Amino acid sequence: MILLTGSLCYLVLEAKQLNVLETDNEYDLMNHIIDDIDHMIVCADRWIEARIDYFSPLGNWQDKKDRFLRRKAFAEAAIYMYVTEQLDGRPKNNQMRGFFIDFVNQKEFRDLVLRKANQLLLYGAAVNYVKTIGHLSQATEAAVLKVLSRKPVWAVERVPNRILDLWNFIEVFGYVNKVADVKSIINLSCLNHQLDVIDSTLHDVYAFTHVLLFYYNFGVFNIQIKNEKLTTDIESCLIGLVMRYCAENNFDVVLELLYVGALHKQLPRWLVEYVFVQLQRQQQADGIVRGPDNPDKSSLTGKSDDYIIWAENYHTVLVSASTFRVIRKNWVDIDLQVSDERRLLDAGNFNLLEQCGHVLFALSRYELPLAICLLKELIGEGSKCKLVNEMVSYCKDYIEQQKDEEGNYGYWSDERELFCLNGGTKEQFKQELADPITDMCRELATEV
Repeated sequence: MILLTGSLCYLVLEAKQLNVLETDNEYDLMNHIIDDIDHMIVCADRWIEARIDYFSPLGNWQDKKDRFLRRKAFAEAAIYMYVTEQLDGRPKNNQMRGFFIDFVNQKEFRDLVLRKANQLLLYGAAVNYVKTIGHLSQATEAAVLKVLSRKPVWAVERVPNRILDLWNFIEVFGYVNKVADVKSIINLSCLNHQLDVIDSTLHDVYAFTHVLLFYYNFGVFNIQIKNEKLTTDIESCLIGLVMRYCAENNFDVVLELLYVGALHKQLPRWLVEYVFVQLQRQQQADGIVRGPDNPDKSSLTGKSDDYIIWAENYHTVLVSASTFRVIRKNWVDIDLQVSDERRLLDAGNFNLLEQCGHVLFALSRYELPLAICLLKELIGEGSKCKLVNEMVSYCKDYIEQQKDEEGNYGYWSDERELFCLNGGTKEQFKQELADPITDMCRELATEV
């Protein structure tokens, strides 16, 4: 944590030096949105097709991490193909299509499905894709039905978004046995309890997006799935999470948030513009959206450079191709359920919104000094943008919630112990770190 590795003066300096948007060179996305989206779809499709071999689920049997990654990628690529062909309205006459048709109908694939019934969902997306395009063999269909008739696939303890994964599979497959009433599953999910933009993990956010992706069948019409549009209001949560994760430079989850926002008809068009402005910074010559930094590269040791590039980026590239297709198809009404006050926002406010994102990101890591420095700058700007002011108030409220029973700010159990283990005392911790932060919080509380 920065709290224990640098001084408060360093934090203030870091806050001043944040790289924020330059609005002098405004990116006029609204006039070119479809062209830009089409270009990025083409780039993503080419990148995926050039690495088709890595999507085979028959990876290195001696490397469990590699094997699981390949099978996970195989399932996700099948979803990409399913969405692509259904939304484009035509088959993709490429190697990827032939690869799935051939492999899903081979005995090797049926052996994978039958070996571990409780892992069916690793292969279900590929089965449904090939069945949807009319190429599923009777032998493979029989193998899947055999698995569904056994106990293991139903006995797995699943959280709501994973139950919806199973629900989605059997609905599209056309299996008669129902998992549960879908609304009952939704009521148990995080969607029924709005995520806290600050006090939530990346795992929580993916659970949130997956609930909506499975419920809306990734934006693909299916005769078996006759779901009504959910009435849950995700507008504020969606905007805040996009701001936070753009600041973190994690466009994988940002794209999933745009995806579900478009499906739910609560995606402001200006938010798409905001993300595209951010994407400009990391755009590469090949035109793809890069995956987030992976701090754990141990599983990639000894792998080829091309494999490492694939492993670190494939999921984001797949998501980008599907997200952009859904946004393009639904552009007219992606903001149908957006409130009037959030429907329009001047791009001149993007600079302030980005700083809001950095505040949210800092608070999510419990870096109170950095967040306070950024908040004071925002307050000093005196913005008339209602959304910016709402975010500032939200962040100030969060900081106020960190006041303990003695009126001091911050819950520092772990930091205090670490400080003492490194030779300090509790009194020193209070004087050198806790008290100055409390003073900063109290000063912030007086800011209007």
